[in-house]
Amino acid sequence: MASLIDDEVLETFAIVAESDRAGTEIARRYSGIADRYWFYTPYSISPELLSSISLAISTEQSVE
Repeated sequence: MASLIDDEVLETFAIVAESDRAGTEIARRYSGIADRYWFYTPYSISPELLSSISLAISTEQSVE
């Protein structure tokens, strides 16, 4: 199935970014549109990483 979905389609429906840029990308794409978000990863993700992404989102949104 993965071979049927190219990068352009994937990036339309998902945030595709390194973890240090994920919060910024979420804020860029959804600021003013979404007031909640949820992370789905097919692997374990540390609470510290989730916290840093959440902080980046709130920081980016407060700048705009």
